[in-house]
Amino acid sequence: VEEDDTASEGVSVVHVGRGGAYLGRIHMRDQVREESMSVVEDLRGLGISRIAMISGDRESVSRKFAADLGDVEYKAECLPQEKSNFVELVKDAGYHVAFVGDGVNDAPALATSDTGIAMGAAGSDVAIHSSTIALMNNDLKRIPYLIRLSRSARSVVLQNVMVGIVFIAGGLIFSGLGFLNPIVATLLHNAGSLIVVFNSARLVRFGEEHDPDAIEEADSVPRREVAPAG
Repeated sequence: VEEDDTASEGVSVVHVGRGGAYLGRIHMRDQVREESMSVVEDLRGLGISRIAMISGDRESVSRKFAADLGDVEYKAECLPQEKSNFVELVKDAGYHVAFVGDGVNDAPALATSDTGIAMGAAGSDVAIHSSTIALMNNDLKRIPYLIRLSRSARSVVLQNVMVGIVFIAGGLIFSGLGFLNPIVATLLHNAGSLIVVFNSARLVRFGEEHDPDAIEEADSVPRREVAPAG
């Protein structure tokens, strides 16, 4: 049976038959989440230089979604190994690759990437176990949040290292010159430890701007829209 023109509009067509008789067809159209475009723009604002959609869907469907997301790079009709090969090619080009997926087909690419991110709420066990990070919900806004949190955590770690170096170096120098007695040195050591602890505690409240109600709403968005056709 020939495909109709709806395939060019990003619609997948499934033909149904029984007992050798053709019954009809089912049109299936994926929906782009409302927050997807803002997430892509947010990632670009964070300096992510290359954003690609690697999909097992057919060319027409992938092309439409790539256009809806702001003309991002895309590769369609990919088998699991082809997704993994694409990740390898991007890594060989000098990029640090973070791959986001939730299905069994994404597991090889998640394992191959530098940072595999599994969408935990809808992800398969294989995808979660193959990833570096598993998100506990389907909120796409958690991806740029994760990048911000990682960068902030790295910044805090470097700050804590510098504080430790200053206290240790200063303690050695001043104690060697006779300006520090053991009691004062002990107090300074504890003060340095407290500075590190309270500086790290700033990360506890990081990301409180995320609305739990918005997350629940994102989790409830249907993944498929099915329209029967005779």
